[in-house]
Amino acid sequence: MFTLVLSIVTAQETIKLNNPSFEDTPRAGGLGFSIPIRGWHDCARAVYPDQSPPDIHPHPEAWMVSVDAQNGNTFLGMVVRDNESHEFISQALEVPLKGGQCYSFSIFLAQSETYMGVRNGSAAVTNAQAQALDTSVFSSPFMKPAVLRIWGGRSICSKGELLGVSAPVTNRDWKEYQFKFEPDSSLRYITLEAFYVTPVLSAYNGHILLDQASAIVQLACDEELPPVVVPPAEVVVVLVPPEKPKVDAPPPPPKPEQPVEEIAEDPKPVILTDLDREKIVAGQKIRVKSLYFRADSSRIRPESYPVLDEIQRFLIKNPDVIVEIGGHTSTGPSHAFCDALSEARAKAVTEYLLENGVEMAQLSYKGYGKRYPIVRDDQKDYKSARKKNQRVEIKVLSLDGD
Repeated sequence: MFTLVLSIVTAQETIKLNNPSFEDTPRAGGLGFSIPIRGWHDCARAVYPDQSPPDIHPHPEAWMVSVDAQNGNTFLGMVVRDNESHEFISQALEVPLKGGQCYSFSIFLAQSETYMGVRNGSAAVTNAQAQALDTSVFSSPFMKPAVLRIWGGRSICSKGELLGVSAPVTNRDWKEYQFKFEPDSSLRYITLEAFYVTPVLSAYNGHILLDQASAIVQLACDEELPPVVVPPAEVVVVLVPPEKPKVDAPPPPPKPEQPVEEIAEDPKPVILTDLDREKIVAGQKIRVKSLYFRADSSRIRPESYPVLDEIQRFLIKNPDVIVEIGGHTSTGPSHAFCDALSEARAKAVTEYLLENGVEMAQLSYKGYGKRYPIVRDDQKDYKSARKKNQRVEIKVLSLDGD
């Protein structure tokens, strides 16, 4: 006689990050490079435009970092500075975190024995200056401890909910830091931020090294994370955001499982209705609505991120679609100014898409200046005409491998 025992197992949702081991060409942020690491958006560039971006190690000519990669060939270095600027990166999640659910996440962190940084405003440093540690561009070592703060948000670089904070990172060897995320709402983006050890009286120079981030895995909220196996003297303690005040009341009943449809549903309305796989054809041009730049600048304003993320998701989902990003200006300024501005804006959009995982083979960009206005700049309605002519368009170059 046999007894059949049925075991019901709830599938764990696993959310993989794009480029979790920070693999890219090694480069120091101050050595003439402005493109951030593949798959990640450099959030600090918009907040601190005069500062250098995060560094991709190991780099033989810069910063004197004494650590090898934990996984793969390269890893990331982020700093905090005594001028109150600091570095943070972000990316879109392939599946949003769900409010009321719990998740596990881990990442390897370390601190180098030495870490030289660039002085304020020295965003471009030559190789010769780096090799000689030229004191005119290099500041004192960035050797004070920093922490890693992990945020979730509804847009790129958003700090909507603090999901976890590490202990001050002082270990010279790589250690795996583990976190338990308990979001209150749906979060579509993750942000990794180097920050000061608090409380602090004044800003200082410090750094952390990051490598081999894990996938984000859903777990039962009453499940404890496994202990980190490290020598007793080097135990890594993970700090979590302050808990909400507890009241002496029985726990609420478990929330009913959300339908699968709600996970995939985008609560925001579609902005570019013409950007539809069933509608587009080669040669078609689609005006990018809800895209805004600073006046006479190629700096993208944060309220533009939703439409850019919509384009990013479409291109990642349709890798055979190849497009050109075209910039256009109003007809007022000179041709030289309009050509430069339109190209810079088209390039900025292209870089944003590349930074967020779109393949380079799918993208090209071009500035058309003021050569193709939609309407004439009529003096009676100049502002309206200027808004219509000043635009960015997506041109479908090919699809289905054509």
